[in-house]
Order: sequence, then C-alpha cells, then structure tokens
Amino acid sequence: MSVKKIALNTAGRIGLKTMLLPLYDMIHTRKTKSEMKKYDPARDTYDLNLKKRSFHMIVSLTTFPTRIGAAVYVIDAMMRQTLRPDKIILYLASDEISSSELPKEYENLTKRGLSICYVENLRPHKKYFYSMQEYPNSIVVTVDDDVLYPENILGTLYASYEKHPTSVSAMRVHRMLFKQNVLQPYNRWEYEHVRFSQPRLDLIATGMGGVLYPPGCMDERVFDIKAIINICLTTDDVWLKFMQLLSRTHVVLAAKGKVNYVYFPESQKSSLWSTNRDDNRNDKSIRAVMRFLRLSDEELCKIVCESSCN
Repeated sequence: MSVKKIALNTAGRIGLKTMLLPLYDMIHTRKTKSEMKKYDPARDTYDLNLKKRSFHMIVSLTTFPTRIGAAVYVIDAMMRQTLRPDKIILYLASDEISSSELPKEYENLTKRGLSICYVENLRPHKKYFYSMQEYPNSIVVTVDDDVLYPENILGTLYASYEKHPTSVSAMRVHRMLFKQNVLQPYNRWEYEHVRFSQPRLDLIATGMGGVLYPPGCMDERVFDIKAIINICLTTDDVWLKFMQLLSRTHVVLAAKGKVNYVYFPESQKSSLWSTNRDDNRNDKSIRAVMRFLRLSDEELCKIVCESSCN
C-alpha cells in the first residue's frame, strides 16, 4: 500500500487527515527532488529516435503557465526513455504564454528534440487534439505535465500495444460500473482497476498514468471542437472514452499492478482530476456527452457489456 493510502486510511479512522497529509506531501516532495536531480541542464545531444523502425511514436503533452517549470522535468523524463519516441510535442495555448516567456530550460530541450506548438486553448484536450490530426498514422502517447514518469513507461506501453494493437493501452484505468443497466456515478467506479489484464470496453484510461492511442482508434467526432468546448472542456478522459466506445475500441491495462508515480505535490492543489471529482464535473460531462450522442443508459450498458460482462 502506498504512503498516501496509508495516510488517508489512518486519517479516516482517527480523524487526523489535516495532520497526516502534510507529512505525506513532505515525503513525496523528497522523492520529487531526488527525481529532479536526474535532469542535466547542460545536456544538448539529440535525444529522440533516429533509427528506422516499423512504427512512428509521438509523445504529446500540454501545460499552462503555473506548471511550465515542472513540465521541463516531464519532458526530460520522456527523452530518457529506454524506448525513444520519434517526436515530443508540447502544445501551449497562444493566449496564455508566448515564446519569450518560456523558461531558459526550453532552449536546451528544443536542441534535444522538443517541438513546441502554439494553438487554440482547448485546455487538457490540447495534448491529443492537434497531434492526432497532424499525424493520423502515428502512435500517440499522451502524458501529464506534473508527473515524473519512470524511464520504461514508453516501453511498457508499446509492449502492450504489440499484444493488443487495436486497443488503447494505459498505465492507469478505472472501471465503469452499472446497476440495473444504469451507469453509476464516477466516484463509485472501480478506482485504479487492476483485476483484468485483457482489453475491455468498461475500462476508462486516465491521462495521469500515460496513455497510448493506436492510429484510428476513435470515432471521427473526437475532433468536434464545438462539442468539446460546450460539453466537456475540462474532462478530456470522459470525452475520449465515449469516442472510443463509438468505435468499439477496447482499453487495456498495460502495467502489472498499480504504479506509484512521483508528481509535484504543489501541482495537485490545482489539478483538474481533483476539481472534476470534487465538483462532480465528470458526472455532469458524462451526462452531457450522452445527451449529445443521444445515448441512453440502457444503450450505453449494452455497448459496454458486449465484451465486459464479467
């Protein structure tokens, strides 16, 4: 059990949550600083793949001004992967930050192979929306901007892709739950599901862990920018899951068991996942997408249970 879960469980039993969580953050901060030391600001060698191979892999991510410094270490971690990507693209909102405002570390990262694109502000959707359209035949891996990923994450995701080339491979998934053919609230789903190792339609990939999308794995409506803005601007995982369901694309857990990630503790105070959870935005977005697609609970249950009836 992770340090965080021990802290939360203990706090829940004895009512000391406000005392234990700062202790957890202190421990996690030490881990973060240790990981950050791996970054070499003087390194200027090209760190992306240069070899000919049968696939083309893109790492795609986004960030915003308050996390632009932390994203340096995420990008560096992607450049130190045992399986090197062919491109790493950082998508920034043109109305939030300009090239002149970037920290000096980004000059070094561009020398090492990073591409930076300034685009319309689609919030978290930026990390897949543009790369998938520009590179429709490539494998796209999305990562978050506040997690220090292990150096084998791309290799692990690609190994899963080789076994399940038509499925979305993810390092972290939740399992959708139904009761009497009615989709249950997001907070009642099976969190960080690890019980099944085969592709399933009732699993939803969560962006934090890193997600591999094979080419053409989602319905073409995935790029409906008007719907994204009006329905689920902050809940990209929900939108992507429904676009996968429309194409009957399964999701598979790439990792064996849970992976304990190292993230920047301060970033969690403004994280979208906690905001979406606490404000029930996930449930609101799910219902909005279902209305948009004219999909009832019974119809959704039928689709999801086609191959996920266990």
